[in-house]
Amino acid sequence: TIDKAAIIKGTITHLPSPRHERGAVGAAAAGIGILISLMVTGTVLLLLFPRVAAPVTDGIAHAPWKSLGLGLAELAATPLVVILLFVSLIGLWLGFILLAAYLVALLAGYLSGVLSAGEIVLKRLRRQTELTRGWRVAALVIMLVVVGVLGLVPGLGGLLIFALLLFGLGGLAWQVYRAIAAK
Repeated sequence: TIDKAAIIKGTITHLPSPRHERGAVGAAAAGIGILISLMVTGTVLLLLFPRVAAPVTDGIAHAPWKSLGLGLAELAATPLVVILLFVSLIGLWLGFILLAAYLVALLAGYLSGVLSAGEIVLKRLRRQTELTRGWRVAALVIMLVVVGVLGLVPGLGGLLIFALLLFGLGGLAWQVYRAIAAK
């Protein structure tokens, strides 16, 4: 700080500290790291569970409003159920299990929404309805990059990411319901 009694002659120049520049570089590095981790996670999940991914993305493409509504319901209701389980004490451990499953579902839902959007675009560009695993991985990776760039746009980015999360959560919830109902 400068003493109030001090007299300053000449011009005052404010120079930003190098710390601020490192902060921007750190944020960019963190963003790239998150993007790469999403690419790796999505690719591994897609290759491990190909029979799950195709019906989820097809379900989102064929019934988008159902997926959106189910995703919104899951996003809103699951935390409330977790809280009720925690408060009841009897359901404490079940609450922990549901919370862990919910966190996994958020990640899987987002990746499913991104994959579905990528597949829709890719099918229109290639004019083919069937996609191989390689094309599905390419659709996921390319769409993650596109969403990552669009996610930087204030307002639009957050809305796009939220919408993809809701579509993906709903598509996953619908497929889980269908699998349980089939048994």
